[in-house]
Amino acid sequence: MWPTRRIPPPSPTAHPETAGAAYEQLIESELREETRRKDSIERRGASLVTTTGVIVGVAFAFAPALQGKTISLPAESIAYLTFGGLSLALAIIFGIVANIPAGYEVAETESLRRLVDERFWVGPRSLGSRRVAEVRVDEIASAREANEDKSRWLRRGLTFQAIGIMLLGFAALFVLVRNL
Repeated sequence: MWPTRRIPPPSPTAHPETAGAAYEQLIESELREETRRKDSIERRGASLVTTTGVIVGVAFAFAPALQGKTISLPAESIAYLTFGGLSLALAIIFGIVANIPAGYEVAETESLRRLVDERFWVGPRSLGSRRVAEVRVDEIASAREANEDKSRWLRRGLTFQAIGIMLLGFAALFVLVRNL
């Protein structure tokens, strides 16, 4: 269940001539930006999982190619392979966590139903715009918080992916140096 917020009752002191129209555009623009940011983070999280999976697959593809060869695996390489694999596993986990649906705050359904009641529906436009703006600002705050959490998980995943690639590279380097 998504967290919801009650829409407050209309204020009797609303004035029809306000700067609300200008603010309304800014608020709607910010809400669209947070939605775009969420989509971008989730696409990159999915890409992180996919690319890390490919890297792991390529690393494992080399193992059968080395069977029957007289290649020694230095202890350093085993350590780098182990920690590289763990880093890549963490990258995948963090990429998945970045895509977990977050609780974005939305208006309560019952509060929205009340708005079509005659007494609210025929009220001043500026009052309606203000109530919508209040709900939108709460949605923006909720989206920013959830997007920041998702972004932190994504950054962690990208960091562990880079570390894992670097460690696998070191392992390969040790094998090459030892067997040349």
